[in-house]
Amino acid sequence: MSDIDVAHVRFEAGSFVLVRGPIATVLFDDSAASPESVAALMAASTDTDYSALNELLLRCAEDSRFGRFAAVLNAQHTWDLIATGALVISVTTEAADLQVEPKVGTVYRQAFDDVQSVSMHPVDTAALRSHEGSDLLSGAVRADRVLIGFTPPAVVAASTPAPAPAPSPTAPPVHAPPPPMPMPMPMPAPPPPLPPPPGATPPPPPHAPPVHAPPVHAPPLPPPPGATPPPPPIAPPDTQNPAAPDFELLDLSAAPAVTPTPLPVEGSASQATSAKRSVEVLGVRCPVGHHNHPEAVYCAQCGRRMGVNATLVATFGPRPPLGLFIVDDGSTAAVASDLIIGREPSAHIDIIEQRADELRLVDDSSTISRAHVGIYLDNWSVTAIDLHSSNGTLLHRSGSTTWETISTETRVTIGSGDTLRVGERELRLELHHVQAP
Repeated sequence: MSDIDVAHVRFEAGSFVLVRGPIATVLFDDSAASPESVAALMAASTDTDYSALNELLLRCAEDSRFGRFAAVLNAQHTWDLIATGALVISVTTEAADLQVEPKVGTVYRQAFDDVQSVSMHPVDTAALRSHEGSDLLSGAVRADRVLIGFTPPAVVAASTPAPAPAPSPTAPPVHAPPPPMPMPMPMPAPPPPLPPPPGATPPPPPHAPPVHAPPVHAPPLPPPPGATPPPPPIAPPDTQNPAAPDFELLDLSAAPAVTPTPLPVEGSASQATSAKRSVEVLGVRCPVGHHNHPEAVYCAQCGRRMGVNATLVATFGPRPPLGLFIVDDGSTAAVASDLIIGREPSAHIDIIEQRADELRLVDDSSTISRAHVGIYLDNWSVTAIDLHSSNGTLLHRSGSTTWETISTETRVTIGSGDTLRVGERELRLELHHVQAP
């Protein structure tokens, strides 16, 4: 932290964890939070992006699973205090002393200048005395009291910093067999060039594909003297009396329908899948049992025409991938669950809690926020909301000549052929059930 030498920590029995990073110190009750949430918060605390970290800590304070929660951020002599639950926070400034006890169920947030020290502890423990405890310059320890001050007392300075807990071993990943590849669907024709958004710079010219020289077939080299001659070629099999094949016939019509995952196209966008939930929606089934949009003409997963052998009946079933985002460099990302799109979206609370997947975009222009825009699926619809990004998110409707700004308060529905502009990057949505004109 800027202008701060040490955080004094007093260790007590309990379930409180203290995390200290370059610009943030966090004290929270992890008795209700999941291990994944705690690990993600510890990893995020090492960030030095002040605004992104401030936003993340505010979301954590609003999440009741972290229990009692207090966070102090300091950069360029400005202090931000975020707290909730039964805690006592004491702030000493050059002008006065302030003691705050946040109400349960509400989040206290305040900015300070000229702070000399901050101490925080649960209401059911005594106030921390400055000569007690150990130093924590960085890392995470289990404690329930912390004092952040300019200079450490002599007794504390002689203490040994508490080591960070060793990471728990992780089990090796289990590789499942790849799903069957669906029948190829006709790709939609590329739309006409979009009008440039307000204040946008023209995109750089596309890179020319690499030119590969044709292979040169040279005659085989003679074997060196004394080398063993190669074995004679294996005789071809007897085509007159072939052996009986060793196989059995399988009834594929009785096999359960498998929902394949669209194959990604590599580029400057990378997608990580972590969402664990399955959503049931009302739809219709193709001849082999794949669940589809009620208005689908062809199955989005196997390509068969809908309603050929039977009348379509609406039933509830697991929602399949709704479509693809096609990024401006040709890479693709499946729209199969909620998505957080940005430069480094892994610290967003929806990804920490495995409610959404992340889609990272390469940001050569430094115009994309860490968590820039959220994509949320509602039944069969795709909606978008700006996550308080620095430069905002623009939406170009298919067939329109203008761009509109996406709100940070209300989710807006986006349709097939619509284009999102995230910083200097563009992503076009193509829905499976909508036929290309």
